[in-house]
Formats: sequence, C-alpha cells, structure tokens
Amino acid sequence: MNRKARTTIALLLIALMIGACSQTADRINERLIKEKSKHHREPHKPINQHLAKVNSTQKKDSTKQIREQLAKQKFIDEAKAAKHREKQLADPKTQYELGLAYHRGRGVPQSYKMAAHWYRKAAEQGHVDAQYWMGMLYVIGQGVEKDYTKAVYWWRKAAEQGHQEAQYEIGSAYYFGHGVVEFAAQGTYWWRKAAMQGHQEAQVQLGSSYFTGKGVEQDYTESYAWQIIAKANGSQRDIFLTSPLVKLKAELRAKELHEQIQANIAERDQAN
Repeated sequence: MNRKARTTIALLLIALMIGACSQTADRINERLIKEKSKHHREPHKPINQHLAKVNSTQKKDSTKQIREQLAKQKFIDEAKAAKHREKQLADPKTQYELGLAYHRGRGVPQSYKMAAHWYRKAAEQGHVDAQYWMGMLYVIGQGVEKDYTKAVYWWRKAAEQGHQEAQYEIGSAYYFGHGVVEFAAQGTYWWRKAAMQGHQEAQVQLGSSYFTGKGVEQDYTESYAWQIIAKANGSQRDIFLTSPLVKLKAELRAKELHEQIQANIAERDQAN
C-alpha cells in the first residue's frame, strides 16, 4: 500500500470518528434540553395550583362579602319599612281608616273587636269620627261590652269638636236619660248645635221640644219654624197645625234660620 492510500484511509477514519462524536454530542445536547425543559416546567405546576387556590379563595371571599352586604341592606330596608309602618299605624287617620275597614269588612275580614281596637287608638288621639263611632259601638255592644255611659263619654268628646251626629246622639241621651241623668235642657242644647249644622232629625226634635215646652220655653213660632226647616231638609214628619199668624211669623223665622244654617255649613266645609 503506498503512502497516498494510507493517507486516504486515515482521513476516512478521522471523518467517521468526527461524525460519531457529533451524533453523540447531538444526543447529549438533546437530552440536556429535555432535562432543562422538564426542570423549568416542574416549578410552575405548584405555583399555578397555588394561584388557582388563591383566586378561588378570593372569589369565595368576594361572594361572601356581597352576600353580607346584601343581607345588611335587606335588614336596613326592612327596618326602614317597619319604622314607616309603625309611624303610619301611629297616625290617627290611619288608625281610624283601619277601624272603619274592620267595622265594614272592607279589604279585611269583618271584626267589631278589631274595629273597636283601632277606633279607640284614633279616638284617644282626638280623631272626631273615631270618637263618634266608639260611642256607637258602646251603644250597640259591638266589639265592646254594651255601655251607654261610655257611649256618652265618647259622644261628648266628638260633640265638643263639632261632630253633628255626636251632638244629636248626646242630645238624645240627655233628653231621654240614656246613660246619664235626664236633663232635657242639656238635650235641646246639643240638638240645637246639630240642627244649626243641618242635621234633619235634630231639627225635627227641636221643633217638637218647642211645641211641648220640654227642655225649652214653649214657643209655637219657633216650633213651626224648625218644622219648616226639617221638612225642607227632607223630613217626612207632619207639621203641627198652628194659626195663620204664627205660621207667617214662623216662615220668616225659618228663612232667617235657613240662612244661618247655610252659612254654618259653608264655614264647616271650608274648614274641612
């Protein structure tokens, strides 16, 4: 083998050795890269799990806070509503309307006991209509034990505030001695109060009183005048007969009374 051949073979051997080394290096390098990649991925796994746990906890805390805030707001709203209802129920007008609703069974089951309960609350605060109805309940014995004396007590309070129905009722109580000692003059006093506000039955009774002279000084002119007023106001009662002269005077008196009554009614309506 000559020198040239030997050189060629040596070069080939060197090339094979270099290629083998290169492949080995590539394999080593590839393994290192995989190891490195694995090394970098592994630490992120627990971190991500931790972050996910933190986010979940924060979300739960946030939801809890929102629920607590909503619960607190609901409590505040309910407290305000309760306070508003309590304020409304303390109002005498509301109390009277509740009493009226229970009395007549409007929107609620009829209950005289509940009607008396709410009428009393309003009456104690000076509600004039509630005072009148408390008197009526005591007379009839609805929701309360029948007691004419207590009826007069409440009618007096309402009558003193100008309630014409109460004035008529307390006038009748005194005139006929119901719940109080009979006192006809006191009876006609309250009847006149009611009659001057246009109360028809009070006008009739006042006309009768002047005719008989009970509770007032007998006066046929005044009696006839009140009978004319009552008749004009819708009364079906017969008018007592009298002389033409008394009738003439009574008609003039009735005209005068009518003007006064109309003025009183207008003043009352304006005040209301």
